[in-house]
Amino acid sequence: MKEKYFTKFYLTDNMNPRIMIMFPNTGSDGVIPLAVGILSTIAKNAGCEVCYFESTFYNKSNTATEDHESTGEFKAVNGRKKLEYPSIKRLYSDFQNALVLFKPHVLAVHVNSLEWELFKEIMKNISLPTPIPFIIVGGVHAIIDPESVIIEPFVNAVCLGEGEEAWADLMRAIRNGGEVSGIAGLWVRTTTGVNKNPKRQLIPADRLWDIRADYSLFDERHLLKPYDGEMRRRALIDESKISQSYFI
Repeated sequence: MKEKYFTKFYLTDNMNPRIMIMFPNTGSDGVIPLAVGILSTIAKNAGCEVCYFESTFYNKSNTATEDHESTGEFKAVNGRKKLEYPSIKRLYSDFQNALVLFKPHVLAVHVNSLEWELFKEIMKNISLPTPIPFIIVGGVHAIIDPESVIIEPFVNAVCLGEGEEAWADLMRAIRNGGEVSGIAGLWVRTTTGVNKNPKRQLIPADRLWDIRADYSLFDERHLLKPYDGEMRRRALIDESKISQSYFI
């Protein structure tokens, strides 16, 4: 896959930057990643258009939980509709179509290690549209092993550490046509190599919950989780500024 370098964005007048957030979830049950909701809020506050794509509701390989259910170690779950989900090949084509239709300026990918492996597999089975989006990867895997991420030719930047401030700077740079290669907290691929900018200081505890997550990206399916052998609806409750889940 051909590399493309971004150091500065040039948008036409009155164009809102288009941001696609992608979560290559290896699980098959609903999940609401807090990071995704926060990134969406920051991007929208910067005047960007946001869309969300995830791989949750596709029929992928069994998760460890599902394997434990098949052996009887965990109680089998009634009501899980995984067999009705589209195939993994449909995942590839749906993601390809989403990229072509939305034409994102930025594709932001949130990954842990298993999700990173799935995302690489997805990228092998699609063709990026023209113009190619700026692809930035963040999450636990990117923080722990950024070298394994930035080495991939389709990756333009890696976020190390807490991403709120670096992401906000990136959104402003895209919106205003600013330079992106020197943003603290990001490693950015350039024509002369990778700019390994320094990490940022941790966000103070009293500011950790200043940004309210955007939950409009998630539908009813994301609230269903297995509990005691059944798919149960859960509620997200903000108590003492800490997001918790309760099954109802």
